Amino acid sequence: MLAADVSTAVETGLAPDTSSRAPVKHPNLKTTTPSPNRNRDSMGRILSAVFLGLLAGGFCVGLIQSISISQHPMPEGTKPGTPEFKEWIAALPVSAIVIVEVAHFVGSLVGGFIATKIAPANAPRLALVVGCVMLTFGILNLLSIPHPLWCWGTLLLVYIPPALLGARLATKLDQSLPAAKKPQ
Repeated sequence: MLAADVSTAVETGLAPDTSSRAPVKHPNLKTTTPSPNRNRDSMGRILSAVFLGLLAGGFCVGLIQSISISQHPMPEGTKPGTPEFKEWIAALPVSAIVIVEVAHFVGSLVGGFIATKIAPANAPRLALVVGCVMLTFGILNLLSIPHPLWCWGTLLLVYIPPALLGARLATKLDQSLPAAKKPQ
């Protein structure tokens, strides 16, 4: 039917006039319209959040690992990848390796926290991205530097859950702080 035919059919009563009727909503269909007040993060903010979260997390890892290295310094003239380096790693006490694992845990926690503080509308997703990227670096670290076998078992525990916990802490902190008073 052409538009003219439709209008003629409506005028003659052969077709129902639907122009003034409200749209029928099906009870099982949920229509969601974005709230105008919803805070959306721009792509630049999202990328900055992930980058700064990774930077802060990496800084924390390096800072905490420096404690372990200061307590158990590498022998003079030892370079990574050499047999002497592998012997030094194998001779480290379990406490030194635990400090390294704690460093990665805290780094992921801080990274997820920072990413969430910068881009709160994407809270768990960005923290998960930070945790996954740090997990990737952790796998590369384990492949390049010999570690005890149990470090492979803790791999998923020290990266993804702490990053998500950091996002949760940042969100809870935002909710617990009183809202700033708006000028009237």
